[in-house]
Amino acid sequence: MSEHVGGFDSTYPYVVDLDYWCRLLAHGDAWVCPEALASFRVHRASWSFAPSGQQSRNFIGMVDSLQQRGVIRISAFDRSVGALRAKANQVLRVLAYRLLPV
Repeated sequence: MSEHVGGFDSTYPYVVDLDYWCRLLAHGDAWVCPEALASFRVHRASWSFAPSGQQSRNFIGMVDSLQQRGVIRISAFDRSVGALRAKANQVLRVLAYRLLPV
């Protein structure tokens, strides 16, 4: 499949996996496994712990890039809602990281 999709693209590092999944889904359906197969931990020294707004900007940029390349089609309304949700998630992430004992 990678010959059709390409490899991971680090243009938007916070959403590199989401970008890859979107490009994969452009070529077929997803199969969902109900069990948790992975997890992650939050640590003060980790790269993603200090959110600077870059995460939401990465998501918005990735969506715009996928649309410009014809990988996805999205209405202006849905793009706006997604951008607002990305920014809201950024705020919630900051709050959670500050309140969680890590």
